[in-house]
Amino acid sequence: MSPQRLQQADIILTGVSRAGKTPLSVYLAMYGWKVANVSLVHGISPPKELFEVDPQRVFGLHIGAAQLIAHRKKRIQGWNNHKNEDYINERSVREEIRHSMFVFDRGNFSVLNVTNKPIESTANEILNLMSKRFKYGGRKLESPYQHEAETDLPPE
Repeated sequence: MSPQRLQQADIILTGVSRAGKTPLSVYLAMYGWKVANVSLVHGISPPKELFEVDPQRVFGLHIGAAQLIAHRKKRIQGWNNHKNEDYINERSVREEIRHSMFVFDRGNFSVLNVTNKPIESTANEILNLMSKRFKYGGRKLESPYQHEAETDLPPE
């Protein structure tokens, strides 16, 4: 998705590489939510559009350095590319995490610690916050097949 289309998203996830943005966005999309991802890369400014959307729809994913390094090590196995040393260097990773927290603070985004958390827990956290903030007409985390069964019921 291009940054110019962020306004169309219900939920915007942002964070460093391998923080879990994509799996979480796919999970939320299964339930009908329009989700956008904005990856934060140290040394590259985030798109200005990220700071132009309602910050109540933006969630910064914070992850502990040790878990992030473990995810990244799995990701680069077999790459045969030693140019990515900063990608798993503890000092660089900690700086990248600090930078992401600065971006979250600058945008006044909700910060969710995803360290050692299953996607379902983080999704529920987001949806609980969204329902408190926006009154989304009962749209919540439920079976995608539940609505089909509800159509057989008489109107209330």
